Amino acid sequence: MKSSYGLFFSILLVAVVSFLLMMGIILSDPVFPDLLICDSDAGLFLYDCSDDRLTKIDSGLPELKHPSRLLKSRNGDIIILTHGYEDSKSPNVKVEPALIRLHKDSFNLEKIMPLRNINVPTDIVEIDGNHLMLSDRYIGDGNRDNFSCAIYKVDLDNKSIDKLISGRDFKAISSLAYDPATKILYILDADSNPDHLTGNEGAIFSYNFHDNKLLLEKALRTTISPLTLIPINDFSKFIVIDVNSQRPPVANWKGEVFLYDLASKDLSSLVKDHEKLVDPARGFVFKNELILAEASSNPMNFKPEKSGIGFGGKGGRGAIYRISLRDNTKDNKKEKTVDLLLASESFINPVDVISLD
Repeated sequence: MKSSYGLFFSILLVAVVSFLLMMGIILSDPVFPDLLICDSDAGLFLYDCSDDRLTKIDSGLPELKHPSRLLKSRNGDIIILTHGYEDSKSPNVKVEPALIRLHKDSFNLEKIMPLRNINVPTDIVEIDGNHLMLSDRYIGDGNRDNFSCAIYKVDLDNKSIDKLISGRDFKAISSLAYDPATKILYILDADSNPDHLTGNEGAIFSYNFHDNKLLLEKALRTTISPLTLIPINDFSKFIVIDVNSQRPPVANWKGEVFLYDLASKDLSSLVKDHEKLVDPARGFVFKNELILAEASSNPMNFKPEKSGIGFGGKGGRGAIYRISLRDNTKDNKKEKTVDLLLASESFINPVDVISLD
């Protein structure tokens, strides 16, 4: 009799657990890796997921007062791109944009090189162990009608920077992605309008290092301010993050997350007008989830930091979110779920996050 009851409850337990897994009530995902978080106004933070502990990284480097982009190199070190700024305490002192290295083993920080003559650095990607591609959102003579953008090749050994690509096709380069298998550089421009359609902005270009040709991959049309391009599935698809998905006169703008299929050229919406995605910025794909830094949603209602400069100076105490990329329904029409992973009163404008594992 006891064995019959035991078998019955075992079968019942399996049935219940299977049902809960099917309903998404029990998380079956692997443990998250440790995270490095880039806050454009508060600096760098290390998040230990196993201990649920957030630690600010103090370096003493003035450049790290305003970091903007994180790149995990192939050897495991982290390359940090920083904004230039004028010191508020010393108005005549200007801190140049720079590249900083965070060593994977010692966690020591070192300044690789200043980025002199770079005005608005927006992204970096690694080409090989010694070379990066760097995008500058603004080059020009100060006249709005004469400005353009450029992409530079950075040699980390001899500390040189050489212009590789520029031209009228570019209006506001915001993100880069490099496929080492095909040697193609993908370029996201937030304001390019190759179809010359009123109010339709954004485009993806490709630059082939084999023949040095620049091609238009996709005129995005439906985007407003696409700022981030994240490759997935071996570069067959991309996550495109738009910081604004509504046009004026809508005052309460929110972001949108798209999926772009390179083969079909199809751009589909994954998450739109979500209350948590006020200013979605950058992130990375872990397993079947997008780990995303969002700059100003303030999900825990912390007191705003009004001195922030990132994302329009909102200082809204953003957060780190996780967005499931799995199909939620058989026909895949239901929007993806957005869950809070981390919020902190120490945040001001978190704009990037990467895995340390």
